[in-house]
Amino acid sequence: GLADCGSTLAHVESVRRLSISRGALLLEAIDTIARDPCQEDIRYLIDVVGNSEGRALHSAVSLLQDITGYRIGADARSWRYFFLKHRTDGTEFRHPTNDQVAEEHTLSYMGIPLFGDKVVFVLDSSGSMNSGMFETSNSRGKRAVGELVQLLPKLPDTGQFDVVFFDDEAHRLSTGKLIHNEPSRISDATRWLENHQFDGGTNLFGGLEEAFESDGVEEIILLTDGMPSVGSLQRPERILSWTQRRNRW
Repeated sequence: GLADCGSTLAHVESVRRLSISRGALLLEAIDTIARDPCQEDIRYLIDVVGNSEGRALHSAVSLLQDITGYRIGADARSWRYFFLKHRTDGTEFRHPTNDQVAEEHTLSYMGIPLFGDKVVFVLDSSGSMNSGMFETSNSRGKRAVGELVQLLPKLPDTGQFDVVFFDDEAHRLSTGKLIHNEPSRISDATRWLENHQFDGGTNLFGGLEEAFESDGVEEIILLTDGMPSVGSLQRPERILSWTQRRNRW
């Protein structure tokens, strides 16, 4: 609220919230600090790296990389080492070469990097996904499933996931709770994915709505090859507006 009103206290309150908040409010605090970050924020962001996981952890690391130019990952001890080194030297905590290239994320789906540990994949399973891809014998659906099957075993040990297919209706892998990253659960998910059929219309909103109901979800990856054709919301601008409101928290 302070940030939306343009209050000068928004930044100070957000820094305070880094040490006492969790979940969506912590993400909101990091996002507010990212609007106008400064060197004084670094020590508090390092504490977030040391005490958090999932989306909050990766957001704090990304902001630290932007502020300092260092390409250190999710390692609070390394961040503290360089923080103390610069403070002892009396220098600004910035990479000496000013190399501000963000750390590359090796974990991704269809070229989209994953930042959260609790992810729901929402995949179009309408009939159009049977169409072939350019210069390959794979269909769009097989490509989407194949990449996800390869990705799931690479999720972090603390990771949780779920998959929602949408055609005329939404079809969910789980019963509503995110699935822990365990070998047996990965095997069950793989069989479910590989046996799914692609048919029907494109109820994009239904799949998205189902994903947002997941308890504790940090990130939703949505994949579709066409415009919504069925469902309670079909106009893209209305779906985007609904998503923007839900994404706030």
